[in-house]
Amino acid sequence: MDIKIFFGLVGVVLSLAGYFPYLKGILSGKIKPHVFSWLIWVITTGIAFLGQIYGNAGAGAWVTGIAFFFCIIITILTLRKGRIEITKTDWISFVTAIFAIILWIITKQPLLSVLLSILIDAAGYVPTFRKSYYRPYEEATLLWFLNGLKFLLALFALTEFNLLSSIFPIYLIATNWSLFILILIRRKQIHLRTA
Repeated sequence: MDIKIFFGLVGVVLSLAGYFPYLKGILSGKIKPHVFSWLIWVITTGIAFLGQIYGNAGAGAWVTGIAFFFCIIITILTLRKGRIEITKTDWISFVTAIFAIILWIITKQPLLSVLLSILIDAAGYVPTFRKSYYRPYEEATLLWFLNGLKFLLALFALTEFNLLSSIFPIYLIATNWSLFILILIRRKQIHLRTA
């Protein structure tokens, strides 16, 4: 088996290992995703997936494709079971994302599209970072840790390693692991306060 296909397959397995418990947590009411974040991530992950296909990412795009599929499912579930509490910061993030989408439609350039997708995606993370800071037990650390790991493996699975194919996974490694660390720190702080 080609090593790139191996890394792509392991990334897909890690995706499933992270998303299925997350879905179970949503359905049980333990995990309450933020609707704006997941709605934005449907768009950005879809754009990034198309950009990776255009950039000949090969097996390295499989993880992004799986993420896109699960973003759609989680968005639908979030509308029914997620956190609908929306702040001014959340609205600013959402409007920023919409503005960046309009720029993306106007530009029609693959690299600029992926860079704008990162800007949109980062705006999507703001509500989840904010919510996780105040309610760290409403998020699952496993998903965010495995997301960073699967995108690291996706880098090794890229058929062509270039700016277009690699920038989105690199950004997602940093962002997912930052969220993972934030949740752990906030849980520890809350635990120490209540102990």
